[in-house]
Amino acid sequence: MPSLYWTIREKIRLNPVVSKSIYISQSTIKLLGGSEFSSKVQDAAAKSGIGKGVALCVRIRDEAPDLREFVEYYLAAGVSQIFFYEARSVDNFRDILEPFIAAGHVTLIQDWPHIPISPAAEHDCILRCIGRYAWVGCIDADEFVVIRNGQSIPDFLDGISDRYPAMALHWRMFGSSGHIKRPDLPIILAYSRRQANPNLHVKVFVRPERVRLQRNSHSWYYRGLLSAAVNEDNKKVWGSTAVPPTAELAWINHYYHKSLEEFERKANRTSILDRVGIQFNSRTPQRGAAYERTANEIVDFAAVDYHRRLCTLKDCSICSSIARSSYSLAAQSNTNSAFETADVRIAIVICTRYRPAALRNCLRATSALKRTPDELIIVDNSAGDKETEDLAREFSASYVVEPSMGLSRARNRGLSASHSDVVAYLDDDALPDEHWLDMILKPFSNPQVAVVTGQVIVPESVKRSNGSASPTQLDKTDKQWFEIAAFGGLGIGTNMAIRKSACTVPDFFDERL
Repeated sequence: MPSLYWTIREKIRLNPVVSKSIYISQSTIKLLGGSEFSSKVQDAAAKSGIGKGVALCVRIRDEAPDLREFVEYYLAAGVSQIFFYEARSVDNFRDILEPFIAAGHVTLIQDWPHIPISPAAEHDCILRCIGRYAWVGCIDADEFVVIRNGQSIPDFLDGISDRYPAMALHWRMFGSSGHIKRPDLPIILAYSRRQANPNLHVKVFVRPERVRLQRNSHSWYYRGLLSAAVNEDNKKVWGSTAVPPTAELAWINHYYHKSLEEFERKANRTSILDRVGIQFNSRTPQRGAAYERTANEIVDFAAVDYHRRLCTLKDCSICSSIARSSYSLAAQSNTNSAFETADVRIAIVICTRYRPAALRNCLRATSALKRTPDELIIVDNSAGDKETEDLAREFSASYVVEPSMGLSRARNRGLSASHSDVVAYLDDDALPDEHWLDMILKPFSNPQVAVVTGQVIVPESVKRSNGSASPTQLDKTDKQWFEIAAFGGLGIGTNMAIRKSACTVPDFFDERL
């Protein structure tokens, strides 16, 4: 019976027409039937209005080892309050959460009496949040939201049109990364490998005053007959899945498997989260083995980068682990892999001032790159030059003006104009090799790498390099790091790329220079 259920379920999910029809039919039936919860939502919304900020509704059972990381991650990402609904735990979850409860960041509902936990927990959370919070995310403790451009979660959600009652984010599914036992690292550091493509499933952030009833752990019914959540492309998501899945702007890292030890621990007990989990065990050895065959294809540290970019917490355990783990991270990275930086967005910034002929040659070389940049930005370091602006338009580049003279000012202007993960710089008289962008981006697969630079060849006086030189790594553990970086011929600014999350001050380049 379970195998037949899963077979039928997967076929329905792959047919968007059938999924939409089922969702609309069910929503209509629920609307006509009404519910006590729906009435309470309408009454509370009428009295309270719209709240501010983001809250999370999280179901937990024996999740103590991961709770500090989870709370710190989401506080850094801008979440205001986390509601934990706990049932049947035998670990020290309360000891872990107590400091966050005392600080006002966490609300713990202990010994939740309803089994399954859902949908009663989500309904309770919605009623608590109406008028207090603008959004409620219904996620689990092994799910971590990532926003590609580094926005906080509230800032990202505030960009969603008021027409839509909810935002649906697809999963990116992570595997064991080869771990048999749980490593002594945060989840986002320990499990760095995932499936190549996003998963069909979504989890949603809802406007609490707009929901009517929870459908399942992945979806809700909303007020309005044809109302539904939307994905990042503003396309409606009719239910728990969407075809094709999209995860370019934002997504959820789902650390479903973790180590073999952790997978088996969950597989050997009956789920209490929701009705489907109680009736059908999705964590069987057979399904786990099949999942692992595709779940470790790509190295992805996006969650690590996202947290580092946003975190200002004092004594953050995640940041402490990142600072101690550069060697283990480098060891996990597969530097021979062609796909490990596929999801990293990179911008090219070219600073120029009244040199259209040189700029044209540079743009021609840039257009021949094997990897196309996600952004191409021309910074005109003048009051504005029409010929330069026309060139930017001709080569489909963004044109920005920095009227205050100075290369550092121009570079800072380009950095602030970019929305990419990595910003690479060229001078207007430089001609990049066709493989330049691939090569300068490759070291960023290690999240400890902040800057990559290299030599510049002058064709008239120096023979072309054969590319056989070994890369040099430099950090503050080197005794003469400053002398080497500044005067040791390590690289040059016209062949340089910077991880934007490492630029922790507005004027990253010293404008006195």
